[in-house]
Amino acid sequence: MGWIEIEAFSLVEGVDNAAFARLDDEMQAWCYLHRPRLVRRTTGRGEGTATLVVTLFGHGAPPVPVEAPDGPAAAFRSAIDASTYRRAVYRDHDEPDPDGPATAAPG
Repeated sequence: MGWIEIEAFSLVEGVDNAAFARLDDEMQAWCYLHRPRLVRRTTGRGEGTATLVVTLFGHGAPPVPVEAPDGPAAAFRSAIDASTYRRAVYRDHDEPDPDGPATAAPG
């Protein structure tokens, strides 16, 4: 594994979990076609409409956020309350640092 992307958010008012599950199924299929090095993507639900998406990527450049003006990605985004959206990307311990090796300060 190279990279781990975690997205956390709540749904907009009026979008229930069943409707979002259908959007998420479409988004899942879209991601496997449009996100390079994607290995696995899974979605979890919390209390109310709190939602977490964890996506695992293989080695290479860090994953970039999904930006699609139409299709499944746009429909998926329209169901998310933007004020609650958080995204974090973590590098696997085996993934080389994209900024190169760290250098120690002279002692």
